Amino acid sequence: MKYANSLKYVNSFEKAESLSELSQKRIKELCAALGKVNVGSRFIVTSGCSAGHATAVMMESVIKNAGYKVGRITSDASFDSRLTAFVDGEIAKIEDYNKCVAEIKSVVSKNANEKYYRCEIVFALSLLLCKLAGCEFVILEGLSDENYSIDALCAPFDLVIFPTVYCGENDACVKTACDAIKRGVREVVSGNQKNTVYNAISNACMISGVRLNVTAKPTLTVSNKTARRVEFSYAERGGYVLKSPSAILRDCAMLVIESALALRRDGVKMPWGSIAAGLERSSNAECFDIVSVSPAVIVDSASAPEEISSMIATFEETVEPICNLTVCVSSDSAQTLESQLKAFENVKIEKIIICGMTDKIELDNALPCTSVPDAAKNVYEASKNNKTVLCFGSVAFAREIKAEFIKLMGL
Repeated sequence: MKYANSLKYVNSFEKAESLSELSQKRIKELCAALGKVNVGSRFIVTSGCSAGHATAVMMESVIKNAGYKVGRITSDASFDSRLTAFVDGEIAKIEDYNKCVAEIKSVVSKNANEKYYRCEIVFALSLLLCKLAGCEFVILEGLSDENYSIDALCAPFDLVIFPTVYCGENDACVKTACDAIKRGVREVVSGNQKNTVYNAISNACMISGVRLNVTAKPTLTVSNKTARRVEFSYAERGGYVLKSPSAILRDCAMLVIESALALRRDGVKMPWGSIAAGLERSSNAECFDIVSVSPAVIVDSASAPEEISSMIATFEETVEPICNLTVCVSSDSAQTLESQLKAFENVKIEKIIICGMTDKIELDNALPCTSVPDAAKNVYEASKNNKTVLCFGSVAFAREIKAEFIKLMGL
């Protein structure tokens, strides 16, 4: 089966319009027919926010550096379903992808009267790719994404990692995380924030009799910080390094350290050196990524106001005071945009490049764009005019606009 044909086959399935259309019975039977691909590994779940993605990527690197084969399954937000499954930090090989699609096609053809949705197929496909690679651990990234409401297939989880610091109390992922905890999990690692989000996670753990491990943020001390690197100690142990000064990443690193120690308590070989090495070697390219220095062009997966405020503070602390600012944002509604721009109340914005919005915008300095490539062209023009540009909106948007901007730079 050729790669183009594999993609065409997977994309031939309809997208589910709501959770009610998905069937756990159907997906369980599909996974069983493929060789029980939803069992045999140790499963770890993170939320689908920017912080959840960063945590998943760092956790993947730490487990790999401890000597284990690790898979990571992301939210199905791409046309290319191969980009939803990673093995040891690398996208699944094309030959493996083609082989797994052929296996799924064979199973589905035997159940011709059964209607599968695309996310069901992609989820089973991603699990099959991890099984084929012999992954001892599988990280499910995107607990809040409706496509992965079917993550119940993998319960009981070894860990639920939930960064409460950057999650709003009304986020759907809070309820989903609590449901996952109640279904069965060995341990929950969460951020230390005494708000309704933290209380909801804590209550779910108490009801289920699950251990809740909370990060000790006051014990994190930064020893050195630049625009491309930060060194810190945590819980009286030093030598930790991250490739980005982002405060969000430091909060996520605490979650990863505590999660690695939780696995070690459960009998997993997890030397201190592999934790430090995994953090330093991890690549969170979507979190405060400097793609141009002069003028500064920063790409970040921030989408919540708290994340955006952290991005602004990190920029001014490690790069330079903000001036001549252009903002490029991916936003789905005027209401969301208004919430995001509140983070800039004390910062003057000269131009706002808006990507992907259908609502009418009542802003004099707004420049609507219909696609990411169009937005990237405007970012590139702003950089040529010596403007500072902050691009943010989601993990997928950060990844795509960075790629388009680099193309325009001719790199």
